[in-house]
Amino acid sequence: MPFDVSINAKKREFSIQHNWKPKGKYRLIIKDSALVDYRGFFNRAIEERIEIAKDKLEGDIDVKIKGLNNKKQYIIIVMKEKTEEVFKKIESNKDSLSFSLVDARIGNYDVYVYEDANRNKKWDGNDYKKRKQAEKVKMLKSFAFKGGVEMELELNWK
Repeated sequence: MPFDVSINAKKREFSIQHNWKPKGKYRLIIKDSALVDYRGFFNRAIEERIEIAKDKLEGDIDVKIKGLNNKKQYIIIVMKEKTEEVFKKIESNKDSLSFSLVDARIGNYDVYVYEDANRNKKWDGNDYKKRKQAEKVKMLKSFAFKGGVEMELELNWK
């Protein structure tokens, strides 16, 4: 793969420039006697595995939702930019729950909680003929994520 090398003789170091991919895995191989130091000594063969850290535009979002009724079932959905569903979980018999959005990208997020009263794993609207109200829905949080950090949210259903 194409790369550039910069050498700083005063500090006795070199650096390799390449368009590294976030979360990429690479191997650096320097063959025996490829380098010589200022005393005329050659190197032994070097092989190093390199893992690039996640993108600076990514980060983790840890969410904790409290105040749930442990006798009910809930559907938790996290939307990004109001169009992309990035997380969905169905939970029942808990009074709180926690989850993480790992490697979340920058953008605007909304956290919705649906009370699934009939436990059919989907939100149901009104049914006028059956005189049935729609299941409760709350947008617990709308927030902008800047990336490059770990963010903690503590939300409450009540």
